[in-house]
Amino acid sequence: MEKGSAKKNKIYQKEWLRLHPYNAPVPSDSYFVTLSNELLDIIEESLEEISVSSKTKKNIALSVAAYFEDVISGLGLWQGFTEKHFRMYGKYLPFYELTDDYLPKEINQEDVCFLIWSIMQLEMKETKEIILNPENRGITALGCELFVVLDEEYETAPENEILQDFFTKSVDYNEFISFRTAVSWLYYNSYLISPYTENHLKDELEGIAEHKGGRKYKDVVVYMMTNELIFRNPCGPLALKTYEWISAIVGEDTLLGAMLLQTRFRYRMPKTYLITDKDEMSLTVLPFDSDEPLFLSNTTFKEKVPHKTGEAVLCNLIYFNGQWELNGFMINVSAEEYKKHREEEEKMRDSREYSRELFLKANNNKPICYFKREKDVLTFLNTAFSLKTKVKTDFFAGKENVLSFVDSKMGMISIGDIAMYVKDKNNPCYNREETEKSGLALIASYDLFQELIEYLIKNNLLPDLSLNSIRGQEHGRKLLQENLDFMFRFFQPLSFQ
Repeated sequence: MEKGSAKKNKIYQKEWLRLHPYNAPVPSDSYFVTLSNELLDIIEESLEEISVSSKTKKNIALSVAAYFEDVISGLGLWQGFTEKHFRMYGKYLPFYELTDDYLPKEINQEDVCFLIWSIMQLEMKETKEIILNPENRGITALGCELFVVLDEEYETAPENEILQDFFTKSVDYNEFISFRTAVSWLYYNSYLISPYTENHLKDELEGIAEHKGGRKYKDVVVYMMTNELIFRNPCGPLALKTYEWISAIVGEDTLLGAMLLQTRFRYRMPKTYLITDKDEMSLTVLPFDSDEPLFLSNTTFKEKVPHKTGEAVLCNLIYFNGQWELNGFMINVSAEEYKKHREEEEKMRDSREYSRELFLKANNNKPICYFKREKDVLTFLNTAFSLKTKVKTDFFAGKENVLSFVDSKMGMISIGDIAMYVKDKNNPCYNREETEKSGLALIASYDLFQELIEYLIKNNLLPDLSLNSIRGQEHGRKLLQENLDFMFRFFQPLSFQ
């Protein structure tokens, strides 16, 4: 393999090492840096006439090289992705028609095409809100060129021994800190996940800094947020939590994989707790939004816990390896603040349940309804909730094509300017022409929520959404419809909390 020629846009070793769970280079790294630059040469030439940033071109080269290293070294990240995609959708990849030549445990041209599409799409998602057809000729042609290079190198490329079985041998799953370190690398640095999470921490910290006290406790906030996001946010091309990704990598049917999946169902967002009991061995806390007490072993604390029974604390807890673990700091808050949170949650819970019942009763037991104009929404609300005084609110002012939905967790949610895309016999707003023209905005430009997305897909209420395709509108429609859930996960990962 010849070294890439000198050029302005070049990949350096430090950029390659950022994608790895170690800091000092190993012998195989120089090979893959050279390979990355050879791929970058091809990408630069292939995309010369297309408006693609230098950063994106680099990211494509690095991702394809890291994918290659992953497959030949046995990291298992890519295989975890394709196996999980198969479990979810009955096929190894979205979009592409796979033949018997596709080998899940080896390199494939379709894999490379998907990586190119995903990196380019992420850039467009940030700037233009355009959905790029994965069958775009430029993508498939570039994928073919890059795959030829990988295929020629496949038999002789060196394995990275540190990556071999990294998630099954190098991570101590008996130690929460070891597990969290691996999760953090996966979220912030791995080639498959980090392109999706690149700005998560920055965005969160900017939002916190705007609140009073955000700057005062900057170091504490950064530490807490860095550790919280890696467990909280769905990420990557399938919008999975990090521990779901690792479960897929090690095998969901293994004892370790099954243990990791338990975290999904018992994860706790940072919240306030009341300490109800304490002894030398454990701490018992009661979350403000539940009547189920949680037991924390003293082993989860680095030092003796100074908190006392009757005090309230703010913390982030993770259920791992059969017990609750403290993820970051545990900070004292006033008992009055805890009590206030608990009272507010009880009121909100009752209000959500009550409004949901009334909504369903007024809407023939259907969780969704549509309104052309503001006045139609207000009329429904007055009728549904039997209000003696008419609703007066600026929330719906000027809004048209409103979709309202009752979510079991969030209560009634209303979103304007999307009802015209939903093909429901009870929807007076539906407009097929508008849907075919701009309906992709529902995927690319909105933040919906999981229960609504699943309802729309399950009931086939978005049948006219389609991708632009040189193979015709019907093919573009079929391509999107067969991958609709995946597309929502790709573009709206935080909807899948």
